[in-house]
Amino acid sequence: AFVRSADRGRTFGSVQRLVQVDGVEYGYAFDAISKNGSTWMLVMTFANLPGGKLVYKYASQPGSVDVIRSDDTSQSWRFIRSITQELGDAPINESAFTPYQEGFIVASRGYDSRQWLMRTDYDFKRLATTNLPTSYPFLKTADRPRLFQRYGCYYLLGRNRAGDRTTELALFNINPENLSITRHGVLDTLANQSAADSFYAQPYWQLRDGQTLFQIITYKRTEGPGLDIVRLEFDWDDVR
Repeated sequence: AFVRSADRGRTFGSVQRLVQVDGVEYGYAFDAISKNGSTWMLVMTFANLPGGKLVYKYASQPGSVDVIRSDDTSQSWRFIRSITQELGDAPINESAFTPYQEGFIVASRGYDSRQWLMRTDYDFKRLATTNLPTSYPFLKTADRPRLFQRYGCYYLLGRNRAGDRTTELALFNINPENLSITRHGVLDTLANQSAADSFYAQPYWQLRDGQTLFQIITYKRTEGPGLDIVRLEFDWDDVR
């Protein structure tokens, strides 16, 4: 489901169901970018939805992570490219992307403990890829990755399964040209818990009394039963 704005986010319409795209009904929207009147969205097919098919024998439902595009404020969509196929049919799930030069940087978490970074052209054709854990053992996965840039620097935010029943909310500085990690920061850590108990994070920034604050909305297990939605706050100059 989605809501549509035709006035740059000032107002939104009612909740609607996303139409099928070339006969495919997508079931998971990971990320979206709007630029110059167009919107690109990273979405996933599912074997139990129209047009979906089972891609991985050990995954009961998910299929391909695809890019779709709308040029009319989401009234219609068209298929652009399969990120799964660009990664050589790698078994991927949660993904994110950000613009870079004349193309994009894409991050994808693999079912097989691979964590992909891919640089593409404007049509999402692969230009370069890397599997980060092979070069950086401190990064196991970046679950529910978020990619963003600020003042010319590029960042990957996600839940890193740092050890046995230990997870961290990690911020990685990345070089988009050679797809390397230049800095690893730990924003929060939880021990003796399942990885599913923490850290699907959404970042934003806030200016307060001349100080730039890095805000994160996420969930984590605290003292009480169940999971809590929490807001974490950092001085951006300290963590960037």
